[in-house]
This record gives sequence, C-alpha cells and structure tokens, in this order.
Amino acid sequence: MTMREALGGPWATHWALWLGLFVPTTLIVGLRESVTGFDSWCWPLLSAVLQHLAVGVIVLGGGVLARRRFAVLPLEVVAALWVAAAIARGVIGGALAQSVAGADPEFVERSLVWLLGTVVWVPLVVYTAAQIDRRRLLLGALDATAANIREQRAQAGESGDEVRRSLNTAVRESLQPALGELVASLESTRDRLSARALAELSLRVSQLHDRTADLLEPTRGLSPALAPVRSSVRRAFDVPPRLPWVIAGLTALSTIAVLLPEVWRVFGGQAALELTVSVVAASLIIGLVPWLVTRLAPESRWARDQRATVLACSAGIGVAVYLMLNSGIDPITANGLAVVPLLIIALAIACVVLVGAVVLADANREASDAVSAKSLQLELERDAHDSLVDRERLRLVELMHGPVQGRLAACVMALNFTATASPGGDTSNPALDAALVDSVLDHLRAVSRDLAVIAAADSPSSP
Repeated sequence: MTMREALGGPWATHWALWLGLFVPTTLIVGLRESVTGFDSWCWPLLSAVLQHLAVGVIVLGGGVLARRRFAVLPLEVVAALWVAAAIARGVIGGALAQSVAGADPEFVERSLVWLLGTVVWVPLVVYTAAQIDRRRLLLGALDATAANIREQRAQAGESGDEVRRSLNTAVRESLQPALGELVASLESTRDRLSARALAELSLRVSQLHDRTADLLEPTRGLSPALAPVRSSVRRAFDVPPRLPWVIAGLTALSTIAVLLPEVWRVFGGQAALELTVSVVAASLIIGLVPWLVTRLAPESRWARDQRATVLACSAGIGVAVYLMLNSGIDPITANGLAVVPLLIIALAIACVVLVGAVVLADANREASDAVSAKSLQLELERDAHDSLVDRERLRLVELMHGPVQGRLAACVMALNFTATASPGGDTSNPALDAALVDSVLDHLRAVSRDLAVIAAADSPSSP
C-alpha cells in the first residue's frame, strides 16, 4: 500500500473517522473556551458541535464530490479538505466568542492551532485506519488461501488409479442410463418407425455422442476468487512489538503538539512544563517496557503480541496522570484536573495510532509477501493435479475413441441417411428398416459392453 493509497483511500473522508474525533476535539474546545468569558457551559459545547458539523460538511461532503472524479484522492485534495476544515473551526470558534462573549476572536491564532493538530494527527489516524483495514483483509486472504491449499492437497492426495476410477465412474454413470433408455425406446418403436422418428432417434444418438465428447474434454477450472473476508481487529494487532522507542518518541511529540499550545495559553508556563514532563515520562515507559520484554523474554507470549505495549501505554498514562496532579510543578491542582481527560485520550489514541502506523505497516508488508507466496504455491499444486487429471482423461479418450464414439458416430450416419432417403413419412422398405434397427441396437449394446470392459480393465482387481 502506497502513501497515496492510504491517505487518499476511503478512510481519508470516512464518517467513522469524523465521528471518532468528536470527543477529543470537543474537550480541546472546552479547554480553550474556559477562559473566553462565556456565561454558560452551553456555549463552548455549542461551539464544538458547530465546528464539528462544519468539518463534516467540508470533509465528508467534499470527499463525496471528489470521489466522483478520483477513485483514490490525490494528496493535494485530501490536504485541501482538512486544511479548510481546520480554518473553518478557527473561524466558527472565533465568531461565536466575539458575538456571545465579546472576546477577541483570534481567528488566525485559532486556525493555526487547529492546523497544527490537523497536520500532526489526521495523516497518522488515516494511515493507521488504512493499515488496520488492509491487515484485516490480508489475514482473511491468508486464511482463505490456506484453506484452499488444504482442500487442494486433499484432492492431490489421489493417486493416478483413483483419478482414473473417478473419471470412468463419471463417464459410465452419465452414459449408461441414457444408453439403456435409448435401447428400450428403440425396441418398443421398431415396428412403427417413420422418417420423423428416425430423425428424432438420430438426434438422440447424436446428443449421446456429443455428451461423450464433452465428458472427455479437458475442463481446467479457473482459480476461485478469494472472498474479501476480514479478520478481527484484535487479531490484526496480534503482532510482536517493533521499534518501541520510535513509537514512544512519536507519542510524546504528537501529544505535546496537540495539547501544549492550549495548555500554555489557558494555564500558563508552569502547567505547560508540567504537561511536558508528564508526557516525556509516559513516553519513556511506553518505550522501555516492550524493549525490556523483547530483550529479556523473547520467547514469551508477551514478546509475540502487543500485550507489552498495552501494559506500557497503561502504565505510561498512569504515570502521566500522577505527575499532572502531584508533581508540584504547577501548584494549582485544578489546572491538572482540567488537562487530565485530554491527556488520557491523547496518549491512548497516540499509542494505538502509532502502533498501527509503525508496527502494522511493517507487518502488512510481510503478510502481503506471504499471501503472494501461498497463492503461487496453490497455483503450482493445482496445476500439478490438473496435469494428472488431464493425462488420465487423455488415456480414456484414446480408449473410447474407437469402440464408443466410433460406434455412436456410425449410428448417427446410418440414421441420418435413412431419414433423408425417405422424407415423405413412413419408411418404404420394412426389411431394410428392420435391418437398420437391428444394426443400431447392436451398436448401442456394443457401446454398453465397451464401457463395461473399459471400466473392468481399470478396476483395482484387473491384472
């Protein structure tokens, strides 16, 4: 998956992404507007709702229009939509603050803060959502391919004798009932044959001949298309920890980038320093725990999935919350209480998003290679089995070409000749007609015996 496919795919303008951003963006708006001077908490909430609706109109509506022209959106289009949404947030928030609270709208400052958060977070979230979705599809494809390989190997376990018997059985069971019905019909109507009856009989024998040819024709089926079945999200994250210090560093940077400007503006430098210390301490734990697990216990279950990362993120969030409330860098505990909900959400989202962006992207490349390798293996095994079936089918064609197909073709020619020679209705030479019927019956009975002989020659008890 290329960067353009990930960032320009369906998740760039997906309603679930827009809906998921409502809570964290509402908390950011509430934090910023806490010092605006609104006389009721309803106004910051209304501002957050209006801003979010505007983002939905721009990103979702604009995405629908853009996808009428582009299957995968160009990065310039995606950037334009989200930049416009960030500016719209700043304009709406500033206009409401000015009109209701009489405060300075600070349009530029507000827009720049939202632009910073958009640049840092939106590409990460979109890229992660795309990688998670791709991994679920890849794991589903791996499962489907593995199931096809097991089924193919069960078929390939048949020996040449088994394939031969199955082909003989298919031919015999398809032809013998039709032969018996044809012989019985001919015996019951042999005394009242007309030219039309001869033509119908010729058609039935011709159909029997064609059916024999169809049964012996090689039928190499196309490989079945793999259904786009997705694995569970939990299984998608079932990969070993990778690059823990990269994830820890990016977690710190992304969290500080989105929270620090507003915390500094609302609560001052001491609160901003406390936030920075808390986030850095959390990121150290987020990187240290998986790193130690992979070094000290590389064979453990903790080193084979994301349990260590979950533990590290939980512990890191706990440490960050403790420092925000108890470090004493900012003596006003209420400031820390106001920041803690945003801090918890930001760190939790950062951990999930960065694991998806860093770990799953790497794992998806390996899974894609595995799908390609298994698909090639499936095709090779299927081709080998098809070759075996085709060899046995060709051998059966050679056995049946003269005794079965030749006799049926002779019957068709004789019946067609007689029906053409007497087009006016009833046949004019009863003795000739009786001889023809006897000849056709002899040929059909001989065909039945030939089928039995061919089957007996290929039976396990034959020498």
